[in-house]
Parts: sequence; C-alpha cells; structure tokens
Amino acid sequence: MTALAREATSIPASAGLSKAAARDARIDIARGIGMVLVVWGHALYGVMNAGHDTQIHRFELLSIYTTHMALFFILAGLLAGSIRKRSWPEFWSMAFTRVIWPYLLWSVLLKTIHFAMSGYVNTPLKGYAVFDILWKPPSVMWFLYALLLGMILLKLTSAFSRPATVALAAVLFAAGYLLPDLDPQMDWIRTSLRFIAIYLVAAMVGRAGFERLLAPVWVALATGVMGVTLAYAWVDAADPIPGYAAFAPLYIPALLAGPVVAMRLAYAIGATRGGGALGAALALVGRNTMPIFVTHILFTAGVRIVMLELGLTNASLIIALATIIGVIAPLVAAMLADRLRVAAYLGWR
Repeated sequence: MTALAREATSIPASAGLSKAAARDARIDIARGIGMVLVVWGHALYGVMNAGHDTQIHRFELLSIYTTHMALFFILAGLLAGSIRKRSWPEFWSMAFTRVIWPYLLWSVLLKTIHFAMSGYVNTPLKGYAVFDILWKPPSVMWFLYALLLGMILLKLTSAFSRPATVALAAVLFAAGYLLPDLDPQMDWIRTSLRFIAIYLVAAMVGRAGFERLLAPVWVALATGVMGVTLAYAWVDAADPIPGYAAFAPLYIPALLAGPVVAMRLAYAIGATRGGGALGAALALVGRNTMPIFVTHILFTAGVRIVMLELGLTNASLIIALATIIGVIAPLVAAMLADRLRVAAYLGWR
C-alpha cells in the first residue's frame, strides 16, 4: 500500500464528512473541486457572452478549461475498473441508471427551458427539435454523451491488452486535433475525442498508477507546467477565444498537469483533520455532482438574467453570485429530492 493510499484509509468520517464520504473523502473532494470549476466556468461564459468579454475574464476561463473536464474524465476512468468485468446486461443497466437516463431527461428539460426563455438568454433557439439530442447534446450535456461513448468503448475493448487500448486512445486523441472544423453544433465531437482518450488511458493506468504521479517530484513538475501554461494563457487571453477554450495544442500538457495538481490538493485537504470545514463542503459537492451538473446552468443563467434586468451590471459580482448560487441551489434541490425519495427518478442517484 502506498503512502497516499494509507492517507486515504486514515481519513475519519468526522469533521462534517459522512460515512459515505469516508469511502475515500479525497475522491469526493477532487470531484467537488472540479464541480466548482465547472460552475465558475459556465458563469464566466454567460457573462462574457452578455458583453463582458475582457482579457481577465478570458484568462480565468482558459485557466479553468485547462483542468476541469480532464479532471472529471480522469476520475471517471480511474474508477471504471469494473466495466470490463461486467456482463453486457449488467453494463447497460448501470449505464442507463448513471448516464443514459440523466442525459435523456435533463437534455429534454434543458432544451425545453432554453427554448421557452429564448427571449432572455444569450443564444436563443430558433426552433424546438427535441429529437436531435440523440446526436447533438444540448448545452453542457455533451459531457454525459462523451462519458457514455467512453464507457461503451472501454467495454468493447475488453479483449484488448493495456498497450492496445492506450494506442487506440492515442489515435482518438490525435483525431480530436486533426479532424477538420465541424459545424459549431457538432464540434463537440472533436472536443469529446480528447476526453474519451483521457478516460481510456486513466482506466488502463488505474488509481494506483495515477497515485505515483502524486509524489512530490511529479507534483512539483506539474506545478511548473501549470505555471508556464497560465503565463501563456494570459498572453492568449489578449484575443477572443475561438471555439472550445484551451483547445490549442500548447494546452495539452495541462490536461495531465492540471488534474495532478488538483488531485494532490484534494489529497492534502482530505488528509488534514478529516478534511475540516473546507473538505466537508467540497466532499458534499463531490457527492452531488450529478444534480449540480445537470441543473447549475439554470441557476447561473437565472442569476445573470435577473441581475442584468435589475440594472446590476458589475461582471465580477454577477460571476461570483452565479457561481455560489449555481452550486448551493442544486445542492438544496438534491437534498429535497433525497428527502422526497425522487432523486433516482431525476437521475441523481
């Protein structure tokens, strides 16, 4: 057992962390860090698209996008070890509960609300074509679509050796950069290919393998890489961001370095007196990533719309409130759904 693994088993269920979190509070904390970054990034995007597209906001966005989705796909891959061992019926049952149902339900709901609010949002819908969610994920839902494709591919390659799977991942990763620009509504495919590749590699490396990168020497190197990347991001932020933020090849090293730094931070927080108040809060967010993920965009957009309608145009204030409410409001909704025993129907458990 590595020293990092021993830290995990020593984390008590005290200091506000429930017994569920004590399964390994660090993973929940890492998810919590990633989820806060997701909400913050979308709050930023909304304000920028509303006319506050400044260099500092572009820098914040690029900084977030170097890390947050790569972190989520790495975490998903590290915990995907059982997929290849499941029978296909077991696999599809798990996939439907955890990914397919939440995707279908919330894609329809988000698209319906988006269309109904077209007079107030930054990007109004010209028509209501609900069935195109089968090939064009709306808004943030591309993540669940890409995750499902990664899971299916991991299962389909059950007979592949680890090197063969990593080689396939390398091809997918390269294809994400080599494919020509697609229709804006379909460009999620290029973005997803990179993250599916990261998911597959993480599944092959496994958690024990990834933990070797959390040794001080590698964390120091990753921190240095992120320092250089953020310096480049500031220069890059001088101009408008074309397409998906931080997609340029120069950001590739950060796809690993960022998650390494974030995971080391999560491990450090989790190993300090059971995580303390900060660890408890992040772990709570991490245990509720699905309800926050599928609903946060409603709250971040709602805060922005209301504040602008009231004449409150301070961009930093809007971003801060949208981020805070975008995390807390879905948490409250998740707790209410648990109390009413409807969370499973909503795709949240």
